[in-house]
Amino acid sequence: MDEKIPLRCLMVAHGSRTATSIQSVVNQLCGTYLVDAIDMPIDTTIDQLIVEAKNVVDAFDTANGFILLIDMGSLSQLYRQIKNA
Repeated sequence: MDEKIPLRCLMVAHGSRTATSIQSVVNQLCGTYLVDAIDMPIDTTIDQLIVEAKNVVDAFDTANGFILLIDMGSLSQLYRQIKNA
């Protein structure tokens, strides 16, 4: 496994601090900034989330790949919206 590949990851999870809590632990254990996170409070709309996710992904260098982690199937449309962003 080549751990030097500048691969980025975005984690999206329901809850007020779920994604950012996991992000903090992963980044700390990896000793590098690997995961970005978007918390999705229950009253957040998918349209709001798509805009926020696109903004985050646009800032990534995805030439070597990109991982999108989502906590529920209901967010699967997020991938379809940002895959060509």
